[in-house]
Amino acid sequence: MKHHPKPCLIGLDWGTSSFRGWLLDKEGRIMETVRADLGILKISDEGFSDVYHNQLNPWIEDHGKLPVIASGMIGSRQGWLEAPYVACPSGPEELAEQLAYVPAEGMDQPPLLAIVPGMNHWNDGVPDVMRGEETQVFGAMDEEGQ
Repeated sequence: MKHHPKPCLIGLDWGTSSFRGWLLDKEGRIMETVRADLGILKISDEGFSDVYHNQLNPWIEDHGKLPVIASGMIGSRQGWLEAPYVACPSGPEELAEQLAYVPAEGMDQPPLLAIVPGMNHWNDGVPDVMRGEETQVFGAMDEEGQ
């Protein structure tokens, strides 16, 4: 009998130019992917929920409601919901404490959507920021056992 892993999370990288999603099992392995040229600059304020559901509905229909975590410009002022920056240096725990949650009324139905904040560092009054890259860095560090 062959064992088929169950998905437990959907991860999104929703930037200025594209929407990328990964259906993940409990070990963090990618089971399926979705990609679309539907970055935040191509969507009106009212359209975020539609894009979200249109892209993820096949997974929701197949696997039920799963938690969704998103990073990238979707958490910027121009995105669906602003997730304010967290100051550097910070770790994954500090980012997790500052997740921004899309209100239920902003979505037709669950699953819950949490947006990871970006990170910033001020150097002589000039900000240096990243939004989305921090999530990739922490993921790579975890993969390497750091």
